[in-house]
Amino acid sequence: MIKRPFLSFMLPLLSLVLPLAIFAQSLSPSPSASPLPFPEQHTRRPARVRVSAGISERLVRHKVAAVYPEEAKLKHITGDVLLAYFIDTKGNVEDIVTVQGDPILAKAAIEALRQWKYKPYTLNGKPLEVETVTTIHFKM
Repeated sequence: MIKRPFLSFMLPLLSLVLPLAIFAQSLSPSPSASPLPFPEQHTRRPARVRVSAGISERLVRHKVAAVYPEEAKLKHITGDVLLAYFIDTKGNVEDIVTVQGDPILAKAAIEALRQWKYKPYTLNGKPLEVETVTTIHFKM
């Protein structure tokens, strides 16, 4: 049995929720909306997994060393550049972002990393996109 104070509390709440539910329903597509013309051609993006730098290091097939920028040499800039990026299902590097490091060194690190090739990461025999990081060291 519902007590009267509970009911008096719920009525104002329902008056707010009910119009929102009706509004949300009006935004959803109508049942008569036509589906995609060729649903079997709709491809889903492969799943992405995050792996450590150590795991991704073991997947490297071709690694290109970063060229030390002349400007950095003249200014005696040294240090590490931490880069975050994705490896696609074919082993190519995509979407490189500098997480930490000098901008001059980062540009050279990104140019080198774009040329790296990886063995595709697989799970249960299916290739997956990988999110990972790497550190490129610059020493004089």
